[in-house]
Amino acid sequence: MYRLRRITTSISVAAAACAMNLALPASSFAAAGDLDPTFGGDGIVTTAIDGFRSANAISIQADGKIVTAGVAGSSNDTGVARFNTDGTLDTTFGGDGVVRVDAGGYDLANAVAVQPDGKIIVAGIANLTDMSLLRFNANGTLDTSFGGDGIVTTDVSGVDWGLAMALQADGKIVTVGLADNGANSAFVRHNTDGSLDTTFGGDGTVVTNVSGFDQANKVVVQADGKIVTAGYANNGADTAMMRYNADGSLDASFDGDGIAITDLGGIDVAQGVTLQPDGKIVTIGYVNSDTALARYNTDGTLDASFDSDGKVITDVGGADQGFGVVVQADGKIIAAGVANGVSTALTRYNADGSLDNSFGDGGSIVTDVTDNLDSAQDVALQADGKIVTAGESATGLTVLRYLSKPQADVAVSVAGTGSLVTGVLTVTTTVGNSGPDAATGVVTTTQLPPSTTTVTGMPAGCTWTSATRVVTCTISTLNAGSTVTRAYRAHISPLAFGSLPLATSRTASVPQDPNPTNDHGTDTCNALTGLMITC
Repeated sequence: MYRLRRITTSISVAAAACAMNLALPASSFAAAGDLDPTFGGDGIVTTAIDGFRSANAISIQADGKIVTAGVAGSSNDTGVARFNTDGTLDTTFGGDGVVRVDAGGYDLANAVAVQPDGKIIVAGIANLTDMSLLRFNANGTLDTSFGGDGIVTTDVSGVDWGLAMALQADGKIVTVGLADNGANSAFVRHNTDGSLDTTFGGDGTVVTNVSGFDQANKVVVQADGKIVTAGYANNGADTAMMRYNADGSLDASFDGDGIAITDLGGIDVAQGVTLQPDGKIVTIGYVNSDTALARYNTDGTLDASFDSDGKVITDVGGADQGFGVVVQADGKIIAAGVANGVSTALTRYNADGSLDNSFGDGGSIVTDVTDNLDSAQDVALQADGKIVTAGESATGLTVLRYLSKPQADVAVSVAGTGSLVTGVLTVTTTVGNSGPDAATGVVTTTQLPPSTTTVTGMPAGCTWTSATRVVTCTISTLNAGSTVTRAYRAHISPLAFGSLPLATSRTASVPQDPNPTNDHGTDTCNALTGLMITC
């Protein structure tokens, strides 16, 4: 299931007359967990271009663009889509932002990663029987230096599926999933040219039977090169973690034999995994019908400092599952998945495993994109901390972006007073931030009346462009609860006073402000009393 939603940013602009009285909004700022209105208009983006049905994975490029991979077309092809930072499809990728490839019969992508050189790798299934790897150039064309045509399929043993993939520091590609019709976990490592890496397991493949039917659902690579997977064992009854050495052998320093099996309290499966900076391992999945989060020490034992036993079970709402997990820079943990079986769910935990009540409604956000079949299949963090999920809805691929913290709430207003005799209008622009977050990179623009001939007394940080009659002021930082004023003198041709009213328009640009409706407006300057004009 996949779903998208939109959010809008606004800055409140109060029109002032004569004296400046800037009314700052008391509580209109966006909170942590709100959808980001600067993304797609309401925080939600959906696309069904080229039959794109769902996204199973997400990755953020160094330039902030968002790459998703999943299923396209009724014939089930591998689909990759790239979005700009505002949620629009990136037309420099495949011509319309979407690339659809038939990698062989019934095929799809389950994982995506972006190389340091900008090339995009996706892993998944080809012909319903083999693992697939595809590599794309930055423009969306297949990279023919990879396997000869950009597509590599691997038959490990019996029916094989690639369910997850990770890049090593040396550029080698690790793919994990299932082999032998789902009876065993499968691990494959390829070189950067797409050939199998024979230093891994002797032929580039490793098949492991943990207990009963088992599979590896997600994979991460530690800084020391060891490979950690999360999935299930005992026919799906227990969570299974495995750690391998760089040569493909099981790491005996991890729970004694390289395999850690955990009974979370019922039918439980790990569907996502991530590493904390301290090396601890966090998994996400489900137990029975609830979201299950667990944290392990580096030796494979459960971390007792995490909710006292290393496990946290959360009933987000009805039938819940967690699919993706990431750790914020402050140590808080974000889990993404599905609630009630039909809604996108996002939950944030403190570093000790308790729910973060500052996020959403008691720690969780449930989002309905189409009122049925919505879910987040994967989650990623942007460099600015915003949270992006990828998944599906009844209308196709969905991408949602959420705020990770409260935002700045900036308002801008302009006032002026002057004399018809002198033709001088003293203009004051005031910018305030009601917080709770500081605003950086604030830029205000004020367009002066058509009759303005020049501007004098320009304050520091402001410039005047005579051709457009625009004054631009830059404020590097505006703390919560503070205001900044910028005053200057506009010289207006006396001949224009016969055509009052005069008008000034003003806007503000604030990257952190999710409420841009109050960042613009028009103020009218009238001859109110005698020879004085005010706006």
